[in-house]
Order: sequence, then C-alpha cells, then structure tokens
Amino acid sequence: LERFDDDAAGTGATVLASLLDLHPIAKRTVAVPLPSYSLKIIEKLIGFERKAVEVGKGDDSIVAYTTARDSNDAAVQAEIIESIRAYNEEDLAATWAVQEWLVGLGDTNPPS
Repeated sequence: LERFDDDAAGTGATVLASLLDLHPIAKRTVAVPLPSYSLKIIEKLIGFERKAVEVGKGDDSIVAYTTARDSNDAAVQAEIIESIRAYNEEDLAATWAVQEWLVGLGDTNPPS
C-alpha cells in the first residue's frame, strides 16, 4: 500500500486489516532452540511436511514466474505457474498448521 497506494474502494486497507502476523505471536509464545522463527523453520518443528519441490522458497517463485513470463511455450508456462500455485498452497497450509499449533498451546490447562 505504501508503494502502490490503494484502490478507491480501499480494498488493500481492508485486506491488510484482516491479516494476522504469526511471527511476533510465535516469538512471544514459545522459546525454540532454532536459528529463527521463520515459517520454514517453525513448520519443521511442528512436523509439517512439504510435497512441492519445484519451487522451494519465495525467491524461487519470483525466478520461476520470470521464466514463465519470458517463455513462448504455453506448456512450459502452465507447468511453471502450476508449481508456483502448489508452492503458495503449501505456504498457506503451513501457515494454517502453525496457527493451529499456537492455538493448541493455549488450550493446555495447567495442573491445579
């Protein structure tokens, strides 16, 4: 929004107001002996396993998209776009799994 502004209907601001950043919540909730609290690190801690292998991280998806955009082969474009879609779907599933894990930590009642 800072870079491109919002549309007249305020769609970007509406979406932004609906987002929840799990990173600071995870940092406040648990102490883990890991190098960071990034999604890729925490998802492994909770046992989330990825299946998509073509695109493995956000930077890869940018390179893949550029390759698809520059290709004149529709089949190649479709294959690359599908790999990006699969990566994004797994990111969403991993984020959901981390959220559910964090919520589950709050469900534990301490002994009285």
